[in-house]
Amino acid sequence: MGETHKAVARTKVRSKRAQYVNQACTYCRRRKTKCDGEQPCGGCSSLRKTCEYEMPRSQPKSALASPRDTLTAPVHTISPGNTAAEGSSKTDTNQSTHIYGETQKVQIMPDTLQSVPEFCGPSSSEFAFKAVSGNLREMGMPSALLSKLSCDYGNLSRVPSHFSNYGPFMKLVAMDPLWDIPKTEAVTLVKKWFTNMGSLYPFLREEKLIDTVDGVYEVIGPISSGTPIPRRELATEALLNDEANKLKIVLAVSKTMENGGRNDQAQRLFQSTTEAVESLIWNPSGISGIQLLVLTAIYHYQLDDEVRTGRMIGLAARLCLEIGLHRHKTIKKVFANHEDRKTALNVFWSVYMLERRICLGQGIPYSIQDSYVDQSLFLQDNSDPVLCCLLQWTKLVGRSWRVMNIDGENGTEVHGDDLEYLDAQASQWYDDLPQHLKLDASLGQSEPFSTSLFIQAALYLRQSLLRNLIFRPVLQSVSRISQHEVKAHVAVALAKGAVSTLCRLSTHRTLIFSHVLFFKHLLVAAFGNILLAVVHAHGLFWNTVQTEFDQALDLIELLSTRSPPMVRLWQRLQGLRELPERLNGLSKPALSSDRQTRPNEYRGRDSSLPGSPTDLMFFNSTLPFESLSGDFAFLSDIGIGTDGFPDFSFLLHEPLE
Repeated sequence: MGETHKAVARTKVRSKRAQYVNQACTYCRRRKTKCDGEQPCGGCSSLRKTCEYEMPRSQPKSALASPRDTLTAPVHTISPGNTAAEGSSKTDTNQSTHIYGETQKVQIMPDTLQSVPEFCGPSSSEFAFKAVSGNLREMGMPSALLSKLSCDYGNLSRVPSHFSNYGPFMKLVAMDPLWDIPKTEAVTLVKKWFTNMGSLYPFLREEKLIDTVDGVYEVIGPISSGTPIPRRELATEALLNDEANKLKIVLAVSKTMENGGRNDQAQRLFQSTTEAVESLIWNPSGISGIQLLVLTAIYHYQLDDEVRTGRMIGLAARLCLEIGLHRHKTIKKVFANHEDRKTALNVFWSVYMLERRICLGQGIPYSIQDSYVDQSLFLQDNSDPVLCCLLQWTKLVGRSWRVMNIDGENGTEVHGDDLEYLDAQASQWYDDLPQHLKLDASLGQSEPFSTSLFIQAALYLRQSLLRNLIFRPVLQSVSRISQHEVKAHVAVALAKGAVSTLCRLSTHRTLIFSHVLFFKHLLVAAFGNILLAVVHAHGLFWNTVQTEFDQALDLIELLSTRSPPMVRLWQRLQGLRELPERLNGLSKPALSSDRQTRPNEYRGRDSSLPGSPTDLMFFNSTLPFESLSGDFAFLSDIGIGTDGFPDFSFLLHEPLE
């Protein structure tokens, strides 16, 4: 009987109250409402509030640590002198609040960054800096160039963790960033896209993107004003699709251009699309997916991150080849509708042009070779004169790439005739442009910014950049300057002309501040050539380039007031103010030359704009390499520095912080 009673007692079900949570979030505790303890909690999610949890000082940090914190914990090393007491005190002084509505950050230490090699081909801007730095080190001089790693570390060491890109967590916490952007602002940013980057890479249609804006805000507008909850299901459909993702990245790019660099709201817009973009690696979605990849590449391009830009556009190029967009028959068969066919072709051309432009900047090979592309595609549509001109320039880059990236590894030598031929083609390309696409050298600050002005400047910058890079191989070593002295003077004259033109354009603040990176690439290429000439043959070139040398540094300093990437560049290069004096003391007794007027065949070759200044002075005599001895004997064998950039910050008037 007793056993039966006990058995019945065991099976009786007791009603249980809900389990208490250890700690409520700050918002729920302030409102004295029940909190479920989630991250974020249900109350904050429904009200779109930032969910914060205060961490008691007595509670170890690991109690609320996320998987992200656990994974990054081993990165922080402890020196041998650290004690357990020191470690605990550091834990106590750490930030005591986790804000889940913002992107979490992870610390990347310098050792981690150094472990990832980065190849810099001869046509890349970094190549010139590495060459100059390595040669100065061999001269026994501290380099005035700071390491790219040391300058980037303070700005880029804290980057968004990739954990925030996955799953619905980010959407629940931050909600969708489009809620925070009024429709009028969205329309303005879309129009800005098509007057800037969209005019060079026409892979999106303006009317379709405006329709996307109307469709999205038709749904989220009433919800924001207090429409009943069932309408939220429509918001999910409106915000989570490819068209909305394209819109978000377009808005992010426009905002980044406005800010001259990284922008918090632009970053939120972009991060809300990362899950969809990353899924394209495994599940390509045709033309729409390629458009997303191109937009992602352009976003990273605006942040001056050429490595990620190259990876994204490289994947887009691969998908174009997989679909068969490089073949006329495939496009005609797959895209029966005329508008769809035109969109597909414009997508392919945008990938084709952007990939080659990025590979030119990095000095690495490109994947879409001209031999792969059906030549009849170039004749499909001539309705866009800007696109036709840029396609011709892109093909010219393809023909020039091998010459520009000669590094001597395969015994390849520089041939002066090839350089002259390619330079003549680049000059002819610009001369053949319609007059309304050419930049007027008399451009003043009073002229209002317009799409046509941006296109004119972009085409001039492309032409000048290519010509500067074509002649860079003759400046890469002392022996090449000796072998191709005439070409070296042409290279220096082109660099001087580019810097002078950029100085005149800098008076138009709207143009230059709205497109800092466009000007940066030509400025760095031209200044890099001047640096190579000065370091390898200081006595031969310095008297003719000292004005442009100072102008280039002034321009970089000016642009650094607008753009974070330019701030990092200026931090690396400002020590060069003292470089000429130091080189002058070393080179004066060793290198000297008489001046004479440049031969007529090169007069005006560096002037693509009406009224552009030309360097009429030319050095006739050859470099006295045979006479070098003592401290200067090594100059004839100078090569490219294989290590990074030694720190010569003591050349600065004030130490870098």
